[in-house]
This record gives sequence, structure tokens and C-alpha cells, in this order.
Amino acid sequence: MSTGPLEQFFRTLELSLGDRAARLTNKRRADALLKLLAAKRNGWVDHDAWTTVMREHLDARRGHPAEQRKHVDSRSAPSLR
Repeated sequence: MSTGPLEQFFRTLELSLGDRAARLTNKRRADALLKLLAAKRNGWVDHDAWTTVMREHLDARRGHPAEQRKHVDSRSAPSLR
């Protein structure tokens, strides 16, 4: 059993996060970022489809995204600090 693929995954993750890793103190934002990185790593990313989804979302709201602070940890939820 080889650990090579796992080590490669962690190297890729480290390169993707870079210096940001020490500043990922907001759990909800960190989870969202890790989900995006996992989607990219697993080949689930379709740039054209996401462009269409985001454009339709913004067009429906006159160019303004909804809920700007959606990824803020609630006071009752633990943070990563």
C-alpha cells in the first residue's frame, strides 16, 4: 500500500493554500474553500456552467449578490481560533 497519492494531495493542498493556511480562522469560510478545492481536485468543476449560474444569479438581483456575510461564523458556533 502506497501513501504517494495522499502525499501528493497534501502537497497540492499546501500549494493551493499557501500563506493563507495560518489565517483560516473562520470555520465556515475555511470549509467553503476546502469544498471548492475538493471539487477542483475531483474534476467536478465546470467553469462554463458556473459562469452561467453566477451570471443568472447576479442578473436576477441587478448585479448585487445576496447575503454578503453568509460565511461568517455565528456566535454560538466554534471558530478555528
